[in-house]
Parts: sequence; C-alpha cells; structure tokens
Amino acid sequence: AQEQGLFGKDQPRADEYAVDDSFSLVRRRLAYTRFQRQVLARHRYQCAICGTQVREILDAAHISSYAEDKANRANPANGICLCKFCHAAFDRGLVAIALDGSLTISPDLEDEVAAAHFTRISAETRSAWLQGIESEFLLRRLNDFQEIHRL
Repeated sequence: AQEQGLFGKDQPRADEYAVDDSFSLVRRRLAYTRFQRQVLARHRYQCAICGTQVREILDAAHISSYAEDKANRANPANGICLCKFCHAAFDRGLVAIALDGSLTISPDLEDEVAAAHFTRISAETRSAWLQGIESEFLLRRLNDFQEIHRL
C-alpha cells in the first residue's frame, strides 16, 4: 500500500527515486574559454549589475545573443560579467543596462528581493564597469527591452 503524503495518493515508492545516467553528444563552444577569460578579467571579476565578486557564480554573458549573432560570439566587446542571478534576469529581459550605467527593471517584476539585488549599485559606478563593451550591443539590447515592455 502506498503512503499518502506530499504527493497525495500518487506517492512514489522509495525505489522510484533512482534515475539512470544518460549520455549524449554536446556541441562545444571552443572560443568560449578565451571569451570568458577576457570578459571576466576586464570586469575584474565583478558582476556589472549587482557588484558581487563571488567568482564561483560569475558568468561571461553575451549581450548580443550567442544563438543569433554568430559574428560576435567570441567578441569580448559583446561580453559582460554577470552573476548567475543577474545573467538569468538579463537573458529573460527582466533588466537592461543603458550606456550611462542606469538599470531599467521590467515593470512586471514585483519581487522585493530581486529589486534590492538589482539596485545596490549606482548608475555612476556601473557606468565605469562598462568599459570595453561595444555600445551598439547595449543599445540594441536596451531598444529590444523597451519595445517588449512598451517603455
């Protein structure tokens, strides 16, 4: 007889939690290592949105989409150092960065924790961290953000 609990009547048995490993071929981004090293070093291993310096959670994010902009995949001027939280928000269009360092947050985002995370750093400080980024990438990203959110 199955126990009733968190899953109601469909409570899995203990032997149903095991999952076998599976293997697949993966496409490698050969130039990514160099891109990552250049972007993170340029930003002095600091997230350009929130300012964290915890290296284990920093990413070299593409400003112009890796999938859509093949010509700039390995261009470090198309890269920005972001922590994993800010990277996810940036990629999902929840935040955008202007050339002056100001951050625009989606009007749909009503989470106090996220808002506090994003607003710790002044635009002036963030602006200094944008050195080495090609302005056209940030402008295009900001324009897309404004169109999506009708700002």
